[in-house]
Amino acid sequence: MKTKVICWLLAWALLASAVPMPVAVFATGTETEPTTQTEATDPTEATPEATEDTSAPSEETTEPTTAPTEPEDKTMKVSDNMMTVLKELEGCYTTCYWDYKQYSIGYGSRCPEAVHEPGKFHTITREYAEELLRGELAYFEKEVNKFIEKHGLTVTQSQYDALVSFSYNCGANWTTETTGYFHNGVLSGDLGSEFVYGMFLWSTAGGQYVLIPRRIRETYMYAQGLYKMGLWYPEDPQYRYVFMNGNGGKVNYYIHGFDAYDPTAIRTQLTSAPTGPDETGGIVTYVFDGWYTAREGGTKIEVLDTTMTSGTILYAHWKTPSGTPVTIPKVDSGVALNLTVTANGVNIRSGPQTYFAALGKVNKGDRLVIEEIVTAGGYPWGRFGDSWIRLDYTDYNSVTANLFPFWGKVTGDGVNIRSGAGLSHGIVSKKNTGDLVQIKRWVSDGERMWGETDEGYIAMSYVSMEDIDPAEKVALSIKVTQNPTKLQYLHRTEQLDPTGGLFEILYSDGTTQVKSITADMLSGFDNTVAGKNTVTVTYEGLTAQFDVEIIKAKVVFRMDDGTILSEGEYLIGDTIVLPETPVKPGNKDGVFLFVGWDQEVTTCTGNAVYTAVFQLVERVGDINKDGRVNDRDVFYLLDHILFPEDYPFSGTTDLNTDGRVNDRDIFYLLDHILFPEDYPLPAPQTSIQ
Repeated sequence: MKTKVICWLLAWALLASAVPMPVAVFATGTETEPTTQTEATDPTEATPEATEDTSAPSEETTEPTTAPTEPEDKTMKVSDNMMTVLKELEGCYTTCYWDYKQYSIGYGSRCPEAVHEPGKFHTITREYAEELLRGELAYFEKEVNKFIEKHGLTVTQSQYDALVSFSYNCGANWTTETTGYFHNGVLSGDLGSEFVYGMFLWSTAGGQYVLIPRRIRETYMYAQGLYKMGLWYPEDPQYRYVFMNGNGGKVNYYIHGFDAYDPTAIRTQLTSAPTGPDETGGIVTYVFDGWYTAREGGTKIEVLDTTMTSGTILYAHWKTPSGTPVTIPKVDSGVALNLTVTANGVNIRSGPQTYFAALGKVNKGDRLVIEEIVTAGGYPWGRFGDSWIRLDYTDYNSVTANLFPFWGKVTGDGVNIRSGAGLSHGIVSKKNTGDLVQIKRWVSDGERMWGETDEGYIAMSYVSMEDIDPAEKVALSIKVTQNPTKLQYLHRTEQLDPTGGLFEILYSDGTTQVKSITADMLSGFDNTVAGKNTVTVTYEGLTAQFDVEIIKAKVVFRMDDGTILSEGEYLIGDTIVLPETPVKPGNKDGVFLFVGWDQEVTTCTGNAVYTAVFQLVERVGDINKDGRVNDRDVFYLLDHILFPEDYPFSGTTDLNTDGRVNDRDIFYLLDHILFPEDYPLPAPQTSIQ
């Protein structure tokens, strides 16, 4: 044992001498820097000749003078220049405000719950606003860094700043959208039109292209490393945009950005084409014939370059399949408002915002016929032809001050009233020629003008703006305010009953009147078809509707105790399907035999209930009523003959049918039990149950 301990101690000592150990492991007090022990070279030992291996470690004994350094952090952060630009782009709001999709505060940051309480808007400092901004930027910095690392990209600081600014504004989903134009534009390494096209597709907020200035600045930042302040537009901008109008067709994207110094073919795709008559009058789908600077005529554009002005609208032109050019008729807006320009040098533009190209100017006193009115950028704009003007530079306000509401007459039959302004909204009612509608305001869907009425929205192209005197008290509309009491009717059997139904009349002077629905007002009732049936109420040419239901007849089969065997619904005249033959358990008096139904079952004539009918059939020979015929019945019959009062029996006892009940019947019953085929029992007595 002693020998083993000594060996173990020697081994431990050898190990300790071979491994460098910090002095502090053995000493007490303040820790010291670790020292490394190395073996000195024996001066008598041979050394390499001639060449010196500079890569070999030095044999000189040294101690480290500095601690090892951590690997360099290559994660990028936004620059101070970027922070300055981003603050200017976002603006600082010290209270919460609604920012299209969320409540925001400060420099576009999401409003914290502690700041945004229901009904309360607390104020924050600019310092806290910057703290919120940096907190949210950290997420987008991380997402952009992940994107760069994943794809092995090398980007400059300004490119990184531009991508983070873009992500803070539009979200970071673009980093994973592998089919996205912006995603692929960044990956391509392109700094020209391919990148710009993807960038400018993200220019809308709230349906308007208000982010174009921001996209321009981010493009200069990304492609040229320029950090510009303010709404900066160079006199000869390199990064430009046009708008694409399908002119009867539909486009995948309305805006098209490009680098004017990197000429590019038009990338916009048409997703549908208009239809119309060809040379023979037949209806065909038209063929795309190029992009032009005007709806009719104009210059054909095939390449976007320095000749194109930002905000220009390019129109799709069309031709028949055989090659004949066609003109797509403009949609009639239904509005023709005569206005006068009230200032000199007022710009007219290609669209309703300042980011559309200026087409020219109008001056004070010029007369314009406005066909469409929209609100854009907080101002009303009016369209005349294909040009737009801001209406606060006209007498629009004074002209329309007393215009609404006004009365108009419908100029067509079956004109739809919709739940919203546009063909995509549902139909809520219809109007016919001569019907009066009260227009409360105009709304544009970008193609036609709609008038808002009490019932919904009507296309103004079907409304004549007439001077109607409300004092005439003309009935304008009716609506059912209370359905008739009876709303279900048996197929082919019951007739419509309007009892209890009420409708309300709206007059042109704003008053209303309630009347009862009478049979002579009704049409559309048809009890020959099962299901929903829409009934129309007509009063002085006005209509309203309510629904009734035509139901099938109900046929029930049941037992004589009321238990339901089956239920079914049938149209009048349908063949009724019988249930399975019902079975009723017997009792001490015999067994029950099904003999039919209480009434004849043929075709359906209406609601009906059929009850099963049974016969009680005596069990002949079961004298003691125990449900079996055996020797016990022989003895019971004997007892009955001898002591009829003590052993009563009702039923067949004259078993041998000789007209008497005596001991011969006893022997006959015994013979039947032994030889049933030779000694059959008489027919049983029956009764209807």
